[in-house]
Amino acid sequence: MNSPVTTLAGNVSRKPKLWAMLSTMKFAIWILIVLGVLSLASLFSGELVDPLWMKQEPSGAGAAFGQLVYKTLEMDQPFSSWWYRGLLGVLSLSLFACVLERTPIVWRMWSRKPELDPRAVNERTAPIYITTSEPSKPLIDRLSKSLGTRADSDGVWVGESHRLALWGPLLTHIGLLLLAIGGLVGSFGGTHSRAGGYAGDIVAAEDMPFEVRIDSFRVEYYPFQPGQWVLVDGEWIGRLVERDSDNSWKIERRNQMGELELVSMEDEWISNDWDIRSTGGNIKQYISSVTVLEDGQEVLERQISVNTPLRYRGFRLYQSSYDPDNPRVITSYDQVTLVVSDTLGNVLNRLPLKQGGSVQVPDDSLTIFAGRFLPDFKLDSRRQAYSASGNMANPAVELLARGPNGYERLIWSFLQMQGHQITIGAHRFEATEIQNPNTTIGIATIFEIRRTIGTEFLWLGFVVSSLGLILCFYMTHRIVYVQSPSADIPLTRVYAFSKKMIRGFEHDLEAITKQNGATVEMTVQPEIVSY
Repeated sequence: MNSPVTTLAGNVSRKPKLWAMLSTMKFAIWILIVLGVLSLASLFSGELVDPLWMKQEPSGAGAAFGQLVYKTLEMDQPFSSWWYRGLLGVLSLSLFACVLERTPIVWRMWSRKPELDPRAVNERTAPIYITTSEPSKPLIDRLSKSLGTRADSDGVWVGESHRLALWGPLLTHIGLLLLAIGGLVGSFGGTHSRAGGYAGDIVAAEDMPFEVRIDSFRVEYYPFQPGQWVLVDGEWIGRLVERDSDNSWKIERRNQMGELELVSMEDEWISNDWDIRSTGGNIKQYISSVTVLEDGQEVLERQISVNTPLRYRGFRLYQSSYDPDNPRVITSYDQVTLVVSDTLGNVLNRLPLKQGGSVQVPDDSLTIFAGRFLPDFKLDSRRQAYSASGNMANPAVELLARGPNGYERLIWSFLQMQGHQITIGAHRFEATEIQNPNTTIGIATIFEIRRTIGTEFLWLGFVVSSLGLILCFYMTHRIVYVQSPSADIPLTRVYAFSKKMIRGFEHDLEAITKQNGATVEMTVQPEIVSY
């Protein structure tokens, strides 16, 4: 069924009812409102709904209904859901209809020459009329400084400024259309994955035409402030209460009786970054320094932080998180003392042993090699040794005993367990007195890697809509007619129109007409003589 629509020319045309609805901005605004409400609801549902709740059987009618709504609206993945795509599709169609409707209208307004009939101003909203005793020629010369001449005849001069403003609304519509198309295309494609590693590792993702080498990962901590849990003197943990002086804090701790007490300690004995797993609340920022590699060649160095992703060749790498539960502990030491005893516990020799070096056991066919140092010795599920942290919680040194006929035995000697000796043949062995142990903790950084298609539409839409808004809000289309005196009208008349700021434009015109001391009168729709 068709509905009558009045055009700018005043004629009545008939359009399909659906097309007439789609081509109005009111319809597009309602779609935007619905889209915004649902997107906001999905944001809050993602914060409030526990994913485990969705996997459980509902405990009642309310819970069952909530799960049904959540699953039906696909709130777990709102920006690829059916309603998001559907609303963006309808919005794109509506904006496309608006663009089709307005393009020929704007083109006609842009391309046609203004009529030499000042009565055209009467059709405008809030026209401006001025009568002056000054001749038209000097007045036109002054007006020409801010208005371009669009038409000129013996009786009428037409000036116009900022005609580009006519394209403002249309360009804004086109930009919004491109943004909607970009969002719609992006909801159907793209990649999303997670990857990471330790310093020195190479990160690669599916379809990513480059690699990223992790150069370093560091954690920045807040400066000392009340409420932080800190390690004091490397021995006990307390909570900062308040500043005691410029270089000391009052620290709350529990004494041996289990009672709370306040202790004053200087800053140099306090650390708020002793264990990344226990001091998460003290963390200010975590930053990964990376190098982009293409065909093995370094092409770009960047730092990735929580609010500063790496953008390269259509991919975005976000600093997603880190893995404090599986630190990579790198250690070294100068040497340990290898204590050799007999089976009765009598010390026979104290042999210095450098890391990576070896020593021949006197009066024995064994050679002992010094291996790794683990400050916090643990065994995993496969009985493999590793260091759970960088703290000297359970330090151990790896020793390898080798003898004739291919004999080989791995020994772990625990430094804090004096008398924990390993017996091989006629001798017992124990490592003691480790010198200059050094520990470096490597924490695995984790990136979220995304690639979204349709970004070209989004960027182009942003540029075009921004240009349209600039034309709309910072340019004002203005037309001025100057009618020269004649036998019927002995005075010069000015007829003007402005799309915006009409009173200000009227004031400017009045000031221009008064510059030569001429008599000026503001009139209301005077009689116009056509030429």
